[in-house]
Amino acid sequence: MGPIVIIAELEGGSVRSASYEAVEAGRALSRMEGGSLLILAPGNNVRGAADELASRTGIDVLALENEDAEAYSAGLWKSMLAEAVGPLGPRFVIVPHTARGYDFAPGLAVRLGAACITAVETVDKGEGRITLTRSAFGGKLLMDIAPPKGTVVLTVQPGAFPARDTESASPGKVSTKRTGAIDSRYRPLGIRAVEGETASLNEAEVVVAAGRGVGKKENMGLITELASLFSRSVVAGSRAACDAGWLPYARQVGVTGKTVAPRLYIACGISGTAQHVSGMKGSQTIVAINTDPGAPIFNIAHVGVVEDLAVFIPLLTEARLKIKLLRN
Repeated sequence: MGPIVIIAELEGGSVRSASYEAVEAGRALSRMEGGSLLILAPGNNVRGAADELASRTGIDVLALENEDAEAYSAGLWKSMLAEAVGPLGPRFVIVPHTARGYDFAPGLAVRLGAACITAVETVDKGEGRITLTRSAFGGKLLMDIAPPKGTVVLTVQPGAFPARDTESASPGKVSTKRTGAIDSRYRPLGIRAVEGETASLNEAEVVVAAGRGVGKKENMGLITELASLFSRSVVAGSRAACDAGWLPYARQVGVTGKTVAPRLYIACGISGTAQHVSGMKGSQTIVAINTDPGAPIFNIAHVGVVEDLAVFIPLLTEARLKIKLLRN
């Protein structure tokens, strides 16, 4: 049985939370099918991040160094990882289903001659075989997949495999490998954050999302006001809100947008179509605010508020400020 290899995602020298969720998916598969675990940390000057991964997970880490890997490049990542992973003969290669992971994972599978199964939400074992489950047809159906023999590259949905909060009692070993892989087609110069965001959609602890029920662009100020009450928050939207031009498509949540799993998701004026729910159902706590008590979003919400946004949000903001003043 070959090892289970987890590809960590790093940004600015830090480990992104999706990496630890991918580790939990690897642990689940290892319990079911056996096989040792190994984490690969690709990039440049990644030793610090590799040490953090080994300390927190207790799993051995290979820091995959390349001086051209200061910024992400799909071609370079596929070359680096294929060079490092291929000789290991892994059973599974697990990649976070982020914009980056979904970008390079299929190409990596091609180079490894492996199968590729994306957006995995659960793993299970019954009747002597492993079953992987993912959403299909815009979240309306669930698809069960039996992975074939040989190497399989998986991408795992954010929030599907919650990461452990505590560090491992025994840290893993860290080794370093320098790779000469190159991507001669282009060389990324760097990555810049979008101005005005306190966190990216994938990393935000709180997502405040606007839907068609917000009514008009001028009312988006209410959504921004609500988001400002929380640290590590970001404003997002449904397909309808982005189609209306209220938000850029980079902020869209759903099947044709981003998949998020924050600690708190506040759906403002969102009806709750299957396409949208597919992108946020992994959130730890879902609060829905809608004037329609029959809106489907209330079927998955932990807290439901049937009220006009223009009435409720100012009241909530005022109450939050009063609590803050009392604490001070």
